[in-house]
Amino acid sequence: MVIKEYLQMNLPILWDTTIETSKLTAHRILDIIQTFYTHSEMFWIIIPIIGSLILMEIYFGRYKGEELGWNTAYGNTMVLFFVAMDLLRNLKVQEILLNIDYKNAFVIAIIALGTLLTLLNFFHLLPKNFAFSLSSKLPISILSIFAVVLIYSELPFDYITLLAVIAISIVLGIVLWIIRHLETGVFEDIGENNE
Repeated sequence: MVIKEYLQMNLPILWDTTIETSKLTAHRILDIIQTFYTHSEMFWIIIPIIGSLILMEIYFGRYKGEELGWNTAYGNTMVLFFVAMDLLRNLKVQEILLNIDYKNAFVIAIIALGTLLTLLNFFHLLPKNFAFSLSSKLPISILSIFAVVLIYSELPFDYITLLAVIAISIVLGIVLWIIRHLETGVFEDIGENNE
C-alpha cells in the first residue's frame, strides 16, 4: 500500500525528470559531436585512436579465433600515456596547466589509471579475462577519445556529460560489434597459407 501511494505521488515527477534528463543528454551528445568541428586540433590525436580501433575490429573480425594477449593489453594501456601527454600539452597551450580544476584532475586520473593498468598488465596481476576486458581497445579508446573531447572543449564535467558519453559509447560499441561480426571475408583468400 505504501509503495503504491509513493508511486502515485512521485511517478509524474520521476517521469518528468527522466524526460528532462533525456533531452539534456541528447543536447550534450550534439555538443560533443559539434566539438569535433569547433576544435579541429583534436583530430591529430583522435584520428589515430579511431583508426586503430576500427582496424583492430576488422582484424579480430577476420581472425575470430584469436584473442587479446598480455602484450596487446600492455600496449593498449600505454596509449593512455600518449593521450595524457597530448592533454598536458593542450592544458599548457590553454595556459591552465597546474591550475586546480577538473581538467588537470582528469588528466592526472588518466595518468594514474594508465600507470595502474600498465603495471597490472606487465606483471599479469589480474585474472586474464578481467585484465583483457579492461585493457581491450574499445574501453581504452573510448576513455581516450572522451578525455580529449573534455580537455580540448569547454563542455562541463557533470552527470549529463557522463550520460552522453555512456550513450555514445554504447552506440559505438554496437557499431564496432557489427563491423566485427559482419566482416564479409573480403580478405578471405589473402594470407590463408600464412596461418
